[in-house]
Amino acid sequence: MKRTVIGCLLATVAMYVWGAVFWMSPLPKKVILNPANDIEAGKSLLQHFPSTGTYSVPSMSGDQQAMEQRFKAGPIATVHIQREGSEMMPPRMMILGFVHDLVTIILIAWLLSKALPGLGGYCSRVTFVTVAGLAAGFFTNVGASIWMFVPGAFPLLNTGYVLSAWLVAGLVLAAFIKPKAVAPAQATQS
Repeated sequence: MKRTVIGCLLATVAMYVWGAVFWMSPLPKKVILNPANDIEAGKSLLQHFPSTGTYSVPSMSGDQQAMEQRFKAGPIATVHIQREGSEMMPPRMMILGFVHDLVTIILIAWLLSKALPGLGGYCSRVTFVTVAGLAAGFFTNVGASIWMFVPGAFPLLNTGYVLSAWLVAGLVLAAFIKPKAVAPAQATQS
C-alpha cells in the first residue's frame, strides 16, 4: 500500500509537470487560433451570451426545420464562456489541476492493479496504461470532433496530450505497482 501511495504521488507530480511543459510548448499555439480582434470578439460574446455556461450556435431549440437550415447555413460553434474576468492562471486553478491529476492517477492505479495478473513486466504495465490513455483521449476528443463539430487539429492535440500524460503516468506507476513476488517455496510447489 505504501508503494502505491508513493507511486501515485510521484506520478501525479510527473503528470502535472508534463502538463505544464506540454501546454506551454509552441505546439498548442500552432493549433489554437486567434480571433481577428480580441476586444470586439469579447464584446460580441458578452452581447450574445447572457450568462456563464456552454452554448450551441445555432441553438438546439425552436422549430426543427429552421434549426436544420441554420446548421446548413453555418457557422456552427460550441461556445464555453465565463463572463467574469480572471487571472490567467489563478492559484485555485493550479490547485484544482493538481487534484484533478491526483484523482486521475488514483483511477489509473486502480485500473492497473486490477490488470496486474495479466501484466508481467514493466513494459507491459506501461503499455497498458498508455493504451488506456489513448482510448480515453480518442473517445473523448475525436468524439467531440464528430458529435460537437469541434473542427481542425484541436481534438488531435488534446488526444496527443492525454496519450502522452498517461504514458508519463505509466512510466512512474509501473515501477511501483507490480505483481507481488512469489516466494521461492511457493514457486516450486506450482
